[in-house]
Amino acid sequence: MKDNGVGFNTDELEENKRVGLRNIKSRLEAMCGGILHIESIIGVGTKITVEIPKEADR
Repeated sequence: MKDNGVGFNTDELEENKRVGLRNIKSRLEAMCGGILHIESIIGVGTKITVEIPKEADR
């Protein structure tokens, strides 16, 4: 998924901000070993890529 919105500082994922994205990332990892990649540039937009293993043995 990609947008051309305002973007955000991805360091906020480690802080007490962006709770929804942090929850999605944690659930994806726990449920199937998936990975959530987030690239964001302030003033340019955000790109999110989800990787789900072909054979999740969880």
